Amino acid sequence: MPIRFLNAMALCEGDCGADEAEPLRAWLARRRTSLVDLAGADHVHTAVVQVILAARPIISSEPKDPFLCEVLGPVLETSRSAARHPPLKFTPKQAAA
Repeated sequence: MPIRFLNAMALCEGDCGADEAEPLRAWLARRRTSLVDLAGADHVHTAVVQVILAARPIISSEPKDPFLCEVLGPVLETSRSAARHPPLKFTPKQAAA
């Protein structure tokens, strides 16, 4: 599965297609604070991008694709700001606990 859902973090890996958008939306909707790790994503479908833009989760690791970084600019800027003043720091191992 291209997106692994942990307790507090969604890890995007490989190709995240349109079929991943609804499970991601539902997962994000159930959480007040959520983290999304895009570092392992090779491709992210626009449906998934739209979910991220709408939900505005904290991006714990930015995508490798510079264009995707540009598209996700507002969400990434908020995440960078949160990283400068983090209330909590999660790692994938902690998020799975």
